[in-house]
Amino acid sequence: MWDEFKSIKSGTKQLREFGLLVGGILVVLGIVGLWRGKAVYPCFLVPGALLVLAGVIAPRILTPLQKIWMGLALLIGFFMSRLVLTLLFYGVMTPIGFLMRLSGNDILDQRLDKKKPSYWLDRKEQNKPKASYENQY
Repeated sequence: MWDEFKSIKSGTKQLREFGLLVGGILVVLGIVGLWRGKAVYPCFLVPGALLVLAGVIAPRILTPLQKIWMGLALLIGFFMSRLVLTLLFYGVMTPIGFLMRLSGNDILDQRLDKKKPSYWLDRKEQNKPKASYENQY
């Protein structure tokens, strides 16, 4: 994760995009708050306008803010990906496995059978032209 943080690009283009995007979103939220009559609209409108202005005029001053923002995004992404994969595994795959066991299905043919002389599965012999060896899929 530290390597990803160190590889965050902070060129002028990326800083300008950061200022315009994040600032633009904050400005839009501030305008929506102003339109709806919410008292918190300056908390969005002022920082958003400052970010947009800094992104247009002097994007280099946004470097520390962009690093913090992207570091926070990496941290959130790290934990959310593990959370989503965990929920997917225990919420979807585990119940499917339990249902398969309860129904007696053995998709991978792993059930031991003492009467079988061998677990080798015979394949039908296929005569393929040599040209097909180049095209594996």
